[in-house]
Amino acid sequence: MIKRYKKNEIKKLVEILKNDGVIAVPTDTVYGLCSDMNSKKARKKLKLIKERLPNKSFPIMCSDIEQVKKIAIVTEQIEKIQVGDPVVLIRERDNRYNPNNFMIQTIKGHDIGNMPAELCNVIAPLYDAERFEINSSEVSFVEPISKRSRHAKQAILFVELKGRLL
Repeated sequence: MIKRYKKNEIKKLVEILKNDGVIAVPTDTVYGLCSDMNSKKARKKLKLIKERLPNKSFPIMCSDIEQVKKIAIVTEQIEKIQVGDPVVLIRERDNRYNPNNFMIQTIKGHDIGNMPAELCNVIAPLYDAERFEINSSEVSFVEPISKRSRHAKQAILFVELKGRLL
């Protein structure tokens, strides 16, 4: 049996999430299942409950724009970027969503997002062990949301990364 929590019991739900749990949250039409995306145990539980294929992703809910900026490329910033613009990759070990993260910034220091997690997870261990050196990085393709079809949900940005194994 599923326990129903009242509004004054929200702290209990927070504790469940903090302890790698999964909770059900009512929406307008269905119940959504929620877990802490930073917890591997919680994500594993969620995949088991939903019988989710390993390669199928989950939607992520963010509490504010600052949290969004840590895990996604924010479109307004991409509108100003052009092919050939140099970008800076900053190793961000304290990123709570991915300790292997590399943040991407313009030369002027404006955040434009993060490298894809899969790429970070390959490069970061080599970079941290001083076995990989980043020589240059620049925008090789950009398609802002304003230039895409009305059905597009995000901008596209490719960064050409040049480096070498040491």
